[in-house]
Amino acid sequence: LYLTGLVYPSFNFDIHVIPDFPIPFNWTRAQIVDPHDSIPFAMGWVAVDEIGDYYFYDEYPEEPFERMAKTTMDFRDYATVIRNKEGRDTIKHRIMDPNFGNKRYGNTGKTVKEELAAFGLNYNTSVTDDLTVGHHIVREKLKYDTGRPMNTINKPKLYVLKRCRNIWVSLMRYGRKPLKNSEMKDNLNLDETYKHFCDIVRYACVAPELKKIGPQVIDPIKREIKMIDYDELRNSNQPVIAGKAASGKYGLY
Repeated sequence: LYLTGLVYPSFNFDIHVIPDFPIPFNWTRAQIVDPHDSIPFAMGWVAVDEIGDYYFYDEYPEEPFERMAKTTMDFRDYATVIRNKEGRDTIKHRIMDPNFGNKRYGNTGKTVKEELAAFGLNYNTSVTDDLTVGHHIVREKLKYDTGRPMNTINKPKLYVLKRCRNIWVSLMRYGRKPLKNSEMKDNLNLDETYKHFCDIVRYACVAPELKKIGPQVIDPIKREIKMIDYDELRNSNQPVIAGKAASGKYGLY
């Protein structure tokens, strides 16, 4: 039923969904919000490890999202949910749908971003919302060579903890509706049923602030402390092992 027109056909429950585990304190954590008017906000939490792998470890709501048709929650309620979910965790980045997040309501004159900022929750709404680009980046993170054994090199860059049911179900089922006779073939025509939590994943993967993360390192040439730039490491000729280059170019500080 869900195989035709899937956006992420390479998503494999047995590979990308992993057992729950405590997130190490030194991983970079981010929270992502996809706001809505009539249904609950879709929210997700992701941690990125020392080598740039993404682990989606929490979500809200926890009930099957595709069955939810309405909500009575207000901004204070969402702020309470977020604070209760996070506890004492350090959330370094907050990211929000750039379209709905910047929507200004006529009755208050405020945007969703501004409403949550009043509760000390400050979001970046400048991430790209280009679906084609976002889908491609997510596919790249899900990718691995299915014809070769899994190992530290041949593996995905994106995982979902098993408790995040809405995220992994959405990644499995997110697809396109059958085209009508009058519709163009290049029309994405996406089925909104499972799009919301896939948007959470997409916004996390395109967010520039999550591309340069990790422990502090010292560049022995410039003698300055910097953050690991994973794109730079991947594009170099050095193998990346446990969050650092195998040669002496980068040393853990």
